Amino acid sequence: MSRAEVTAVITRGRTRDYGYLGTPGDEWWVEPARFTDLDQPAVLALRDGTGFRALVSGIPSARRDSVGRTIRVTLVLAGDDRPGAVLALARAALDDTARAALGARLDGVITEALVDEWRGVVDRPLGPAADAVLDAVDSPGEQVPGAGQPASWVMSADDPSSTGTFLARLADLLTGEAVGYAIATNRLVSEAGAERARQALGADTAVLLLSDSATVAGVRPLGKAPGTPRSPTPAPFPVRLLLGAGLALVVLLALLLL
Repeated sequence: MSRAEVTAVITRGRTRDYGYLGTPGDEWWVEPARFTDLDQPAVLALRDGTGFRALVSGIPSARRDSVGRTIRVTLVLAGDDRPGAVLALARAALDDTARAALGARLDGVITEALVDEWRGVVDRPLGPAADAVLDAVDSPGEQVPGAGQPASWVMSADDPSSTGTFLARLADLLTGEAVGYAIATNRLVSEAGAERARQALGADTAVLLLSDSATVAGVRPLGKAPGTPRSPTPAPFPVRLLLGAGLALVVLLALLLL
């Protein structure tokens, strides 16, 4: 296992626009973020040869910008030795009440003074502040068993089992039982959209649709099963007959023109 830490916080100050606190490093989330709206609650997670990484966005702060708008916080994490904290962060992102409570706790760590001091200094690790952020999550005992779902799937948050299924996928990524992505997003609404995301990311991808416009019922597998390449479907007999006749006509015309 690798040490879990918050590598960067994305937020803003009262007058300074959104940017990094900490050292973002490899911005691995750029590709999956194409299928999310990071101004809204979202979860992105990836397990690959580099290890486990996650991003949780849309956490509200009590802080306000210069025109009174709510300031939001995005946490970027790496490492897997604090699975309870990671799972609790994801659970909070999927629940309005828990998300607001988490934002209130984070306000005690990510203060206006800290943001003003650190905003835009991207070569300075967060240090003790990073540990304090994870401590503020305060759910070390959070445990979810693996889901036993297909490697790639999509489901809607309207499904009563959706939160548990998504957290189980995260648990599998944390333990290394699964590789690939887990995405909870407001932007995608359909099985077709989730399949486009899977193909674009080029890895096993589990997608939880948070939008009220989602059209998926139950857990829907994405992609074809390994080892079963799609075979061309034979044309019906009348179609094959017409194709054969057309080919014979083309050959006859070619002979006449020689």
